[in-house]
Amino acid sequence: MKTEKFSLYRNYEIKCLSFFPEDENVTSVTVGVHGFAGDKDSSMPRKLGKKLSEMGGALICFDF
Repeated sequence: MKTEKFSLYRNYEIKCLSFFPEDENVTSVTVGVHGFAGDKDSSMPRKLGKKLSEMGGALICFDF
């Protein structure tokens, strides 16, 4: 599983984190959100990103 941090800019910055397969051959993309007091770097997005990448999927998480 590969991870990449990046930011989206408009009128403000949105910090993002993506998880995707090592071969970068992605068959699906899931947007992950977290609950109150969570963040994109917590253990649950990492576990979900690992599982999805094993199945050829990618996960994109962000702090809004």
